[in-house]
Amino acid sequence: MAGDELIVRLNAVADELRVTASALRWRLVGLDWIDKDIGRGIAEDRLRNNGRSKPAEEPLLPLFSPTFVEVIGKAVNEGRVAMRRVLHLLGISIDDLADLFAVHSVEAPYEL
Repeated sequence: MAGDELIVRLNAVADELRVTASALRWRLVGLDWIDKDIGRGIAEDRLRNNGRSKPAEEPLLPLFSPTFVEVIGKAVNEGRVAMRRVLHLLGISIDDLADLFAVHSVEAPYEL
C-alpha cells in the first residue's frame, strides 16, 4: 500500500477500532506489518484526529461493561464484598455507581 492510500486506510481502521491513527500506525510497525521507515515517513498531521480537521463528537462509552456491573451487583448482594470496598476499588462515588447500574439496566444491589 502506498502513501496516501495507507494514510486513508489507517484513518478509517483507527475510526473503526476507536483508537488514534498514530497509535495504530506504531502498533502495526511493532508487529512488522508496516516497515519502520514507512511508519516514520507518515506525517503526524495527516493522522491527527484520524484525518479529520477537528475531533469527532462521539458519545463516551460506559465506564465498565454490563457483565462486570452484573458481577459487582451479585458480589455485593451475596455479601462477598462490601459496598465501600467496591467504591474504593473503582474510585467512584455511590451516585456514580447508581448511574452505572442504571446505564447497563442492571438491578442495583441496594436502594439508591
